[in-house]
Amino acid sequence: MTDRPIPESEAHCCAKPVSSASKLEARILRAAALLGQQAIQRAIGANPSSVSRILSSQRGVHIHEIEGFLAALGMRVVDSDSDGFITLTREEYRALKTLALKALQQEDN
Repeated sequence: MTDRPIPESEAHCCAKPVSSASKLEARILRAAALLGQQAIQRAIGANPSSVSRILSSQRGVHIHEIEGFLAALGMRVVDSDSDGFITLTREEYRALKTLALKALQQEDN
């Protein structure tokens, strides 16, 4: 495994809702493999042995580690019942931002 940031082209896969726990686990493990154990260690403040056990399902991620673990993988937990919030991929966000900027520029003209 390499210790590198996840490219945007690979990170956007993680913005899609997951329909089952096994699919979520597979997505998380895939992202972790791309990122590397050292980056996960730094994100959650765990030793190499703990991270290895997490990734091999011999140990769970502790509650206090979840946010850092998911953030390192380019993921986050989103409340599906939450009104007023939507989730966009980086690509969608950038497209929306570009369109908004163009609209504002046209208003100035």
